[in-house]
Amino acid sequence: MPLDLREPVRSAIDAVVTTRAKAGVRVVAALAEEPLPLLGDPARLEQVVTNLLNNAVRHSPAGTKVVVAAQRVGTRAHVTVTDEGEGIAADRLQTMFELFSRTREAG
Repeated sequence: MPLDLREPVRSAIDAVVTTRAKAGVRVVAALAEEPLPLLGDPARLEQVVTNLLNNAVRHSPAGTKVVVAAQRVGTRAHVTVTDEGEGIAADRLQTMFELFSRTREAG
């Protein structure tokens, strides 16, 4: 279905800001001024961005920010989520996207 990528990104931001406001992490949007048209499933795109934002907020210290950007890069639309958390240990990066891979949380 044709859509403007900024819309599912905005919806994801709204959902995360509402549910994660108590975490003390500020969510900042950096969205393109012009439409970012593409063919896709808006519900799935929103779900992906929501998951990325929730993870970023969960692993960011209070008082920091998470930036979600949706921009045109050449002929493509890019969505990035950047946080100020400690990141993923280098030894976990190679297996991070293997089927059923999980990171153990300290505590």
